[in-house]
Amino acid sequence: RFHSSLGTLLFFPELEHRELALFGRAVNPACPGRIYRHLGRMSAHHPGYGDGPDELVDINPKFVLMAYRNFHMTGRRAALDALYPRLKEAMEYMLSKDEDQDGLPEQQGISTTFDDHPLYGINSYTSSLWIVALLAYAKLAKRLGHADEAQRYEAVFARAIERFEECLWLEDRGFYRLFCDNEKTRKRDRAREDDCHSGQLAGQWYADFLGLGPIFPPSHVHSALNAMWHMNEVPYRERERRRKLPPTEAKAETVGTELSWPAFYATHCACLHIHHENAGRGLICLQRIHHDIHQEAGLTFNQPLAWDMQTSRAAGWGADRHMSAPSVWHVLYAIEGFFLDIPNQTLWLRPNLPENVSSLSAPLFTPSCQGWLDFAEERKERYLQRVRIAFDSPIRVRNFMLRIPRNVAHVRIAMESATGNEYVRYAYGYDGEDRLVEIRPHQPVMVHGPLAIALEEAPPPAAPPGRG
Repeated sequence: RFHSSLGTLLFFPELEHRELALFGRAVNPACPGRIYRHLGRMSAHHPGYGDGPDELVDINPKFVLMAYRNFHMTGRRAALDALYPRLKEAMEYMLSKDEDQDGLPEQQGISTTFDDHPLYGINSYTSSLWIVALLAYAKLAKRLGHADEAQRYEAVFARAIERFEECLWLEDRGFYRLFCDNEKTRKRDRAREDDCHSGQLAGQWYADFLGLGPIFPPSHVHSALNAMWHMNEVPYRERERRRKLPPTEAKAETVGTELSWPAFYATHCACLHIHHENAGRGLICLQRIHHDIHQEAGLTFNQPLAWDMQTSRAAGWGADRHMSAPSVWHVLYAIEGFFLDIPNQTLWLRPNLPENVSSLSAPLFTPSCQGWLDFAEERKERYLQRVRIAFDSPIRVRNFMLRIPRNVAHVRIAMESATGNEYVRYAYGYDGEDRLVEIRPHQPVMVHGPLAIALEEAPPPAAPPGRG
């Protein structure tokens, strides 16, 4: 659901709220803070919590992040109020997993959704999600009036970030390793400790999607993405080369990769490329998934959870997962750089386009309405950006968050709504990676009919005259 339920939220928001609430209501008195992986023992015909021998530590932060997403995409305060006590328990439970009080949970054995990877100590996949969940939960607690609770988790967030970098970043290899077993209790697994995993920055992907900004150092994110790209590029090309050989010449040995999980790879890897200045690579990743699963295998709806890169076939028992396909909705959001924050009445729009592509015309989907975006920019003598948006239901917006190139110091801004030219104030910002422009109309705008925004590079404003 973490990867795929965006599709449910966009088109069946009431169903999404109820599903998340059902997971929240599945409480084991012996372990009240734990969020369970399944409702039913792998089947709705066998009621239960779906509790297995292995506990997946990444489930709790995902539960919190989906609650944050649902509230900010729908503004449903009543649903958040009802869910908040469960969110608080889930966060407390995760703190109990932090044995050394460094801000990150410890894990043992099969303990993430990637249930073919035993892990020990601190894991980059779970920990990156947990770090973003700390930030998201603190924001929710603050909005609900729990300032002390928010401050407590903001302090944990600061410790966790520092520890994540200290334990998991491999400077000589340029990525975050799979796990860090500080106790060194698992000698036979130590060779896997420094693996480069596609989910190492899953938390940053979700933070990008939610508009929470850079969480990890941008230079490390770009380096890790580069490492992931090369780790996947070589095996894929080798596989394609071998597939063209006669059967007698094709070799059967592996080429340095394990099973791929396409729906997950499309989100926390391809979307991450798109968000971080390499849309071309992200789209190539998606093109390969489309080629293998749609064109070659013909699996449009019942897409597999796992894919064997050697045979180019579905792998394992979970080869008919209807929840894999909706994950691709995250790609549209990544390309458009779009997020409509209903409670804060803020519209984020920062398209991420491939090199040499300067315009985009695409639909906008939200749980409350649908719309259309036309975007174009020019980088000639002076920078020019034009945005045109419309929704089929009126949406109240008081803040528009756009992006301009880092080398553009100042812009002139014009905004025209259905009622005429809007008087706007604006301010520049920098989130650690992007140069942002926050545009605030004098009065909140009801975006229904077309609204046009033009940003044109301009000289800096004149300084006020000095006193005589």
